[in-house]
Amino acid sequence: MDQGCVEPPTPEEAFARILRAEELGSSGAPLDELVTAVKAVHLGCAVKMISVCPGKRVFRAVRITEPPIHQSRISYPPNQVVQLPGRANEVGQSVFYASMADDPGPDARSNILACLWESRAREEDLFAIGEWQVIEELVLYPFGFQAPEMREMIRGNQSWIRESEPAEVMSLINAWESGVFTRVVNPGDESQYRMGVALTKYAFGLRAEMGETDRVSGIVYPSVPTRLNSDNICLTPEAADNGLALVGVWIVSAKNMAHLDEPEERPEGIAVGKADVTFHDSSYPCDGSGVIRWPKRMVMSSIFTDR
Repeated sequence: MDQGCVEPPTPEEAFARILRAEELGSSGAPLDELVTAVKAVHLGCAVKMISVCPGKRVFRAVRITEPPIHQSRISYPPNQVVQLPGRANEVGQSVFYASMADDPGPDARSNILACLWESRAREEDLFAIGEWQVIEELVLYPFGFQAPEMREMIRGNQSWIRESEPAEVMSLINAWESGVFTRVVNPGDESQYRMGVALTKYAFGLRAEMGETDRVSGIVYPSVPTRLNSDNICLTPEAADNGLALVGVWIVSAKNMAHLDEPEERPEGIAVGKADVTFHDSSYPCDGSGVIRWPKRMVMSSIFTDR
C-alpha cells in the first residue's frame, strides 16, 4: 500500500490501534493477526530507516565452555536448534542478534555490557564476545527510542514515505515499541516475545513494498540497559553473511550484575543495568577464513580446564 496516500493518525487513533494490538497479544491471537494489527498502528506514519555504513562495529555474545574455533559458533545458530522465540524471532527462525554503540575495541563497555545483559549473564558463565565490522551497508528499521548516535543516522528513504506526521503520534508509537522490546521476560514466559516478533515480521515485510533499491537488512531497537547508550540489532542471516566480517573475539565473564531503575533520569521508565567485566584473553585478528586462532596460553588456561 502507498502509505503516502494515507493520512497520519491522531494521537487518539494511534492509542486505540496500540490498545487493539495489545488486546490481541494478550488473547493469544495468531501471529498473522498481530502482524496485521502492528501494520495498522504504523499506517500513515513515516517509515524512516537507519543506514549503517561500512566501518561500524557490532558485538555479539555467546555462552561457551571451550574456546570457539570457527566463527559459525559465535554467529547466528542453525534454524533447527532455535527451540524458543526471542525478542525478534519465531521458533525455528535463525537471526543474528548483536549490540551496537559508539566505541569500537575491547574498552567499549557499552557494547560488552549490553551483550551480557541481553544474554542473561551469570557470574559462573563464560562468554565469547565477537567484534564484527560492517563491510556492506545495512538498512535497518528502527523501533522505539534510539541512542543519540543512532537518531542522527535516521534518514527517509523513499519518495512515497510520509514525513509530516505529528511528533506526538510518533512519540507515542516509539514509547510503545520501546516497552515491547525492553520487557523483562523470564524463562518459561517466552510468549511475551510475540509482540516483538510481530513488529519484526512487519518490518521484514516492507522488503517487498520497498523493492530492491532499499532492502531491509534487519531492525534496530533499544537494549534493556538503555542507559548504556547502546542499541540492539537483529539481522537476517543473509544480511549478516554479506554485510559483516569478524574482526576478533574476547573471552569475558561478568560479576556484580546490578539491575537499576532510575525513572528520574530515564523518563521513559526503562530499566538500566551495570556489571563488572573481566577480560580473560583475546583471539588473534581474524582473517576472513572463518577460523578463530587463539594463543596457546589461553587454550590451555584454567578457565576452561575445570568445565
